[in-house]
Amino acid sequence: MKEIFRLIVGAFKNFDKKSSRSFQKRVSILETVAKVLSSVLMLDLDCNDLILEIFQHFLKTIRPKHSDIVFSLMETIMTLVLQETESIFAQLLSCPLNGVKVVEKNNLHTVTKLAEKVLVNFSLKLKSYLAKLFNGNSALLRDYSKVVVVVFQGKPDTSIQNEMNASGENQEADHKLS
Repeated sequence: MKEIFRLIVGAFKNFDKKSSRSFQKRVSILETVAKVLSSVLMLDLDCNDLILEIFQHFLKTIRPKHSDIVFSLMETIMTLVLQETESIFAQLLSCPLNGVKVVEKNNLHTVTKLAEKVLVNFSLKLKSYLAKLFNGNSALLRDYSKVVVVVFQGKPDTSIQNEMNASGENQEADHKLS
């Protein structure tokens, strides 16, 4: 079974190649993984390395040219896994947190948007983790997008959504300038 999951994860490796003949097959695999909750089964089978690889592939390959459906499926899978795991939570969380680091100028708007949406989807669990991660040193928050700061401060969902919208507008303006 693990070998099958390894092949599935391998299909996500080149998701950024939308012009590839196999792109639609990759989307179909993505839909199936999301609908059948294969990622939860992967957790049950201790395929932690493959789950981590999925997160890395998604954040490495998501592009503005991808449809909203692809974006939503990636978001769903990542959010579900983070909600269901305890054992590798910190490792998995580092992927979207790296996607919202302010110092990472190479992050595409789409990467940041996906990472922010995943983080916001489970903000209650995230807040306690961030408290441990920053260990009372809120100065470290400067390295992350405002969405992380808002979640850390425990502001209401409307504040988080406003920050995400503002973050997206700022990044779009930055991309137009470059």
